[in-house]
Amino acid sequence: MNANELQEYVETKYKYEDKASLQVFQNVITNAEKVAGFVDVAEPEFDIKIEYENGQTQNFHLWLNEKGQKSTIMKTNNTESIYSISEELTEHFIELVHK
Repeated sequence: MNANELQEYVETKYKYEDKASLQVFQNVITNAEKVAGFVDVAEPEFDIKIEYENGQTQNFHLWLNEKGQKSTIMKTNNTESIYSISEELTEHFIELVHK
């Protein structure tokens, strides 16, 4: 992969508007469990921006693991806390990314 292809890959944006995809994001936000302890993580694999109908937005970093493993999410406006995403929701995220 050359530098131009890599840049295109890194800047790839996904836009989800279908009800099933939006439900996955809603489940992540409401069901993620705060992880206790000091936060020391690598660069995130994905940045997520959620835009609501009222114009408000929320931004997150996502570290997506493999099927059968938990993933991690962090609010970009609070980098002192991370949240764990269940194995099931990790699988749903994998499916969204590979659509």
